[in-house]
Amino acid sequence: MKQLIVNVGTDYPMTSPSHPYSSAVAAKRMVDRIVATQDTKFEVNVNSESAVKVLEVYGHKNGLTIKYCINGKRAKYKEVLADFARGEEYYQQLKKELDEI
Repeated sequence: MKQLIVNVGTDYPMTSPSHPYSSAVAAKRMVDRIVATQDTKFEVNVNSESAVKVLEVYGHKNGLTIKYCINGKRAKYKEVLADFARGEEYYQQLKKELDEI
């Protein structure tokens, strides 16, 4: 069985590509390349929610075992999505503060 370790979090500030669509397409291509090789262990840095979603769905569909880490600590898929949601929460809080001015 092939294993993919996906590192996410603020420790990886500049990952490429950064646009959600480009990241999702790149994630699918990555899974395709992993499936085509004989190697069994892979590790990537990803900070795109759309790419992580593609890795989760398409990776599992292609038989990959996926392990997530947030800033080096093991995490579940739902925890990764919650971590990404912090950006939207920050934006909403900032917007609320600005609306009160």
